[in-house]
Amino acid sequence: MVLDSLRERYRAIRDRRDDVTLRIVRALSWADRGLAAKEADDPDAACIFFWIAFNAMYARRTDSYSENQEQRDFQEFLDKAKLLDRKGDLVAGLRACWDDAKAGLIDNRYVYKAFWTVGLAGAGDRRWQEGFERERQQVERSAQRGDYLPALRPLFDRLYVLRNQLHHGGSTRAGSLNRQQVEAGAAVMAQLVPRLIGVIVDNPDAGWGAPYYPPVPDP
Repeated sequence: MVLDSLRERYRAIRDRRDDVTLRIVRALSWADRGLAAKEADDPDAACIFFWIAFNAMYARRTDSYSENQEQRDFQEFLDKAKLLDRKGDLVAGLRACWDDAKAGLIDNRYVYKAFWTVGLAGAGDRRWQEGFERERQQVERSAQRGDYLPALRPLFDRLYVLRNQLHHGGSTRAGSLNRQQVEAGAAVMAQLVPRLIGVIVDNPDAGWGAPYYPPVPDP
């Protein structure tokens, strides 16, 4: 099991008991639940649990919060992870889930943010299509060259839209209309979330920031 291997690697740094080990423990706990939900054929639950695991990795404590700031935080986290992934685990994960990633997320307008913010709010405004097609084609060209890492940012942008649909009640559990993106999301995160945890485990001193809600001793 991939998480068993991660736990073995984590044992080498667990005595630090600092912000980074707190992130890892939290992420492992939720990723474990996500994998269990996926194996139980509950992709809705798997997507939710995997995103919580991802959130445990990237979220940085701040006095102000906005959706734009959150997106910047997880994109900065992904950029750092790409640079630190010297083993090529993220590329291997993207390659393993590429069919699901492309068909269910990259090529899916229903998890493209501008489809909802511009296309619907703009009363038929089709400008979102230009950005959607440009991004989709760029990712496809890179993948054809064997370069999968450029897909990581747009992929998690789409997963964030999927996360919002699920977390905010914008989706029916096990509903037929959103099956493609939910099933793809579960498959993609099952490959990538454990590998992202692995990058933190292997690079504990890379400055991952202070997480939200640290343990506070009783007075």
